Amino acid sequence: MDNKDLTFSEFLLRAKPVLVLSLFGFLFLGTLILVLGNEGLFLWVNQNLTPEFGTVSKLLTKLGSSWPMIWLLAISYQRQLRKMLAVLLTWLFGACFSWVFKLWLMHDALRPNPYFQQKGKVLNVVEGVDIHNLNTFPSGHTLTAFSAILVYAYVRNQDFKLWQTGLLWALATGCGLSRIVLVQHWPTDVLGGMFLGVLAAFLATYTAIRLPDWPVLRMDLVSIFRKKD
Repeated sequence: MDNKDLTFSEFLLRAKPVLVLSLFGFLFLGTLILVLGNEGLFLWVNQNLTPEFGTVSKLLTKLGSSWPMIWLLAISYQRQLRKMLAVLLTWLFGACFSWVFKLWLMHDALRPNPYFQQKGKVLNVVEGVDIHNLNTFPSGHTLTAFSAILVYAYVRNQDFKLWQTGLLWALATGCGLSRIVLVQHWPTDVLGGMFLGVLAAFLATYTAIRLPDWPVLRMDLVSIFRKKD
């Protein structure tokens, strides 16, 4: 059981390795987009990586579903409610960011497949994948993956080890890349998902930490149910 309160600066220190790698990935992908263009980078991935990485991508893309957040909630039931609240807020903020862009600001933006169909370009598609047409920005799967690994840095009891940092970042990055390979998103959608995912985790964790020091927030679900008994 973890009843230790973390300050926001302590959280940043704990999450620093993941943040550094995320910043590197963001800058690297952003540079590729600037050099090759959004369409150019997508087509390079589609023409070179889709057949080879299709099966792996179908597995990696599942990391951007709701399961990571459900898993985080499951492992936080013996930790203080403040940490469980941070997971719930991360999930909520991420969903809000996604809805605002997908359903309001960029609701009519085309995804790659219909866009290139209008141009008469045939894309490589992975068998068994249902291709979507609209609501392209941001990549919700990428957003979820990156927000999950950051809020995990707040939920867990110890600092990340080097191999854990690399593995988590690689999985989140692989999830983002899978969305391009599976012809679901543009590179800019993945870039936006990375940024908004980090932002969602930051806002959620900051909010949870800055809440008043109510006794209930220092309790865990096990203790609460025991008191009721």
